[in-house]
Amino acid sequence: MILNVNTPCDKQNFEGFAKFRCKHKEAKALKKAVEEALPDSFVFSDKKPGEKKTYFILTDEHADRFLDFVGKMNFLDLKQNIEKILKAKAAKINVDDLKKALEEGTLSV
Repeated sequence: MILNVNTPCDKQNFEGFAKFRCKHKEAKALKKAVEEALPDSFVFSDKKPGEKKTYFILTDEHADRFLDFVGKMNFLDLKQNIEKILKAKAAKINVDDLKKALEEGTLSV
């Protein structure tokens, strides 16, 4: 039996936990593009007040750990303190670099 291990479902192009910061209007398009590029990811904002918001990208084991906390604690607290709760520091992604990676199809952390 021959197996093709290079199928898109077998490739994992993003593993981990990252964040980017931008204005809400600009973030809607970026969020949608990230979710299309990485269909197994979560993208959400911290919901803190202000013109600019921090958006987090979670995949793989970080997404699983995030889901473990859902329902066990206040969801807003979970979103606002995600780095503290997961005990992991999110990698920072520059918005311009994120846009470029999405255009080229090379998004990785």
